[in-house]
Amino acid sequence: MNSDLDIMIALQELWIKVMDARNSAERSRKSITLWENRNREIAERARKAETDYKNITLKVKQEELDLAGIESKIEKTEARRNLLKTERELEALDSELQKLKQDRDSLETSVFTDMERSDELQTAMDDARRELSGSNEQTTRDIEDLKKKIELFNSKALTNEEKFRELKNSLSPAVKSRFEKLINSKDGIAISRLKGEICSHCNFQVPSSVASAVNRDSLSTCTNCGRFLY
Repeated sequence: MNSDLDIMIALQELWIKVMDARNSAERSRKSITLWENRNREIAERARKAETDYKNITLKVKQEELDLAGIESKIEKTEARRNLLKTERELEALDSELQKLKQDRDSLETSVFTDMERSDELQTAMDDARRELSGSNEQTTRDIEDLKKKIELFNSKALTNEEKFRELKNSLSPAVKSRFEKLINSKDGIAISRLKGEICSHCNFQVPSSVASAVNRDSLSTCTNCGRFLY
């Protein structure tokens, strides 16, 4: 392999391997980010489930304390009833008792409802914890695998890039300058196969004179995209 054309074909193949390895490494890095974000979302749901359960538990305890307080007031109020002498005092006390009993009934209903809700939230919390535990294990395994892949892809990219740089020095100075400019373009393509008279890179039909020169292995470029042709 001693002609610029042959060298560029080999260089292009090496550079494609470099780009493929880099792209694979980047996809693996994005996958790691996706796994981490997903796990954070699950952890946040688990934290919320625990907070909701904790809050409802505290609410039920407070309601039970309030209920005990009302029951105590009812007992004391009923005990006072026997000490009252006038009808007016009895009416006022009965009104107070009625209000206390209404508050008790309302609070008992609230306690019953919140205890049912507490059971539901405890189930949701337990489910969230199990999901988080499984997610932590899966995320750890997958991220470790992805890190190994990234290391492998980076190694492949480095190996082929070293071969590329070494071989690139074999190009003649005039060709090397243009080749480097093209290979550093966004798509990383510096040389393209000519299919008939069509450049396989940009699908442009080159003049017949250019196609004839390429067929004679003369160094030619696409009149549209500027890539070397072979």
